[in-house]
This record gives sequence, C-alpha cells and structure tokens, in this order.
Amino acid sequence: MAKGMPVDEWLGAINTWPKKMVKQNSKLALTNFYQWSIPALTAAVGTETPKVMSTCPGAGSCAGFCYAQQGGYGFKSAMVAHTRNLQAYLTDSKKWRTQIISEISSKKKLAAFRIHDSGDFFNRGYLAQWAEIARALPDVQFYAYTKMIPLVRRLGETPNNLTFIFSYGGKWDDQINEDTDRHSKVFSSHADLVAAGYWDTTESDANAADPTKLRVGLVYHGNSAFAGSAV
Repeated sequence: MAKGMPVDEWLGAINTWPKKMVKQNSKLALTNFYQWSIPALTAAVGTETPKVMSTCPGAGSCAGFCYAQQGGYGFKSAMVAHTRNLQAYLTDSKKWRTQIISEISSKKKLAAFRIHDSGDFFNRGYLAQWAEIARALPDVQFYAYTKMIPLVRRLGETPNNLTFIFSYGGKWDDQINEDTDRHSKVFSSHADLVAAGYWDTTESDANAADPTKLRVGLVYHGNSAFAGSAV
C-alpha cells in the first residue's frame, strides 16, 4: 500500500472503477504508443482486507533493481492507479476486457500497444485475456516484455499481432533461445549494445514493437553491475 495511507482509504481508492486504463508515458508518447500498467513485483489488493499478491512471479535477480520500483512509480498516485487497474481485472474481468478494447479502439492514431509498463502476466487466465484482446483488435500491434516464459509457451496459438519479448533476470533465463526467441538485455553503454548486435530501445520503443527485431536492448544508467540482466 502507499506509505501513510490508512487501510480503509487504500481499499476505497483501489476499488473505485478506473475511468481510464489505457495511458502513455513520456517515452511511449514519442511514437504514439499506449500502455497498460499494474504494480511491479507485488500488490495489496482486495475488497475488505488487503492481501498481497505477486504480480511478477517470474522475477529473479531483476527484483533487486527493478526500474518500476523507482522514481515516480513509488508515488501514491501511481501506486493507486496501477493497483486500481489490477483490482478492476480481479473484480470483473469481462467488464475490464470490454473497457480495455473500447479505450484502445478510441485511439485513432495509436501505433502500438505495450502490455505492462510495470508488472507481468501473473497467471494463465490473465495472459489468455490479453490474447483475446489482441484477437479482437487485429489492426493493433501488441507487445510485452515478460519473464513468464513457461506460461507463454503453454499459451498455444498466439495472435499474429501479439509478440512477447523474453527479458533476462528471471527464474527461467535458461529457457531463452537467443537464436529464435525475441528477447532483451540491458547494457552498460550504447557501444556495448551495438557491438552485441541488439536493437536499441533506450529512448524509443519502436524496435520493441517491431516483431521482426529479435534482439532488443536497453542502456541502463544505474549500477553497471546489473547490465545484461533485464528490461
């Protein structure tokens, strides 16, 4: 929960149905991409008593330096908004899916859609819902970074307009085939990224949204010890 927020206030805030769930951050606005976000790592959800659930079950070493646990993501407004999104799904997934489809459809100049600016696919049903949303909007390119590799592989047939990028730093890194799987790594410098043969996504998500780009990378401006670990 947000620091200093009483339980009753938190529950009231996250159980208010969100008016708008499809948004942009400054990076995605450059390419007219939109996104959906839930809390990273864990979330306190519920209607009467908050219960902590994992929103990134595949997280490994990345949990120690998750960018979505830093900066503005920790502000009360962001924590409430992201948890409210998740609570909406948990409360009424059919109503949630209908609203997501409606909001995406209303963005006439939308170029691509990123599933999760923070958070991940926490179970099969939730992943399947996003596959259905992609099927309902065949003209929209959906993409998602994920560490839930086994879950994605068990999904079965994937819509042509939905692509997954396996990011290092999770529990199943050894299941990433760099020759065939879309995947991502973090680098200490742009020169290292280019030398390794990766497409840069540091300033723009254009390469991440392009399903033909197999290897995508990001230059991490924090502790260089984490380079190569995750996006």
